[in-house]
Amino acid sequence: MGLTDPAVIEEAYAAYVAAAARLAALDYSGLPIKTLLALQSRRETLK
Repeated sequence: MGLTDPAVIEEAYAAYVAAAARLAALDYSGLPIKTLLALQSRRETLK
């Protein structure tokens, strides 16, 4: 299976959606500002 295989692409997108849902469900309210800013920086630089 290559990187252009539709099944591989679908599986990757399903994993991406699941990861995004998991991240959205997390409670960030107890984290210190420094950690929140570091996480925001990581999110903004994802490619």
